[in-house]
Amino acid sequence: MTPEQERELQDLDVQIQIAEKKLRVASIKKQIAETELDILGLHQTLQQQLREGPMKVAV
Repeated sequence: MTPEQERELQDLDVQIQIAEKKLRVASIKKQIAETELDILGLHQTLQQQLREGPMKVAV
């Protein structure tokens, strides 16, 4: 393998590592967004239950 090919291979390895890290960040952002949606849904459910009256709130 020539020095130029070796350098290109190292460059590709670095690009792969960067892409993997970006994918990991995107996955974490997706999890955060899903959790935020779950929280909003729970908040809306709680508000609805409270509007219906304290006796109907499930514990």
